[in-house]
Amino acid sequence: LGSPSTSVSRRRTRMRLLLQFKGKTTEVHADSADTVIAAAHDALALPSDEWRLKIVAKGKQLQPGASLPALAEGAKLMVMASSITAVERGLTSRSDPTVRGFAAEDEAASRRAADTAGGADEGRGWWTSQ
Repeated sequence: LGSPSTSVSRRRTRMRLLLQFKGKTTEVHADSADTVIAAAHDALALPSDEWRLKIVAKGKQLQPGASLPALAEGAKLMVMASSITAVERGLTSRSDPTVRGFAAEDEAASRRAADTAGGADEGRGWWTSQ
């Protein structure tokens, strides 16, 4: 058997954390990233089969299975939620054909520059009759 200090250091301690979501703060008690994520789903009434949560602590997203970063008691964590169906719909939808991409914008700018450099617009200002 190990010394008492060894068994205490191996034991996880649950810490009080504050989750901020939609302008409201909710208190949870957790000892790992997995328990924070599960507690957030429960405390915010966002079922895990319908909502995907991103929880940010100290500028980094908590990853399931990872250990908690060194957080102080009462640390504030930011929660962002996305509906799983909305995310899937966004990933499978087609892009808007009326919106040009960067390549099309670059091509149009090159054509305008070539037309202007070639003198296509010379003498046809808005002040002259056509």
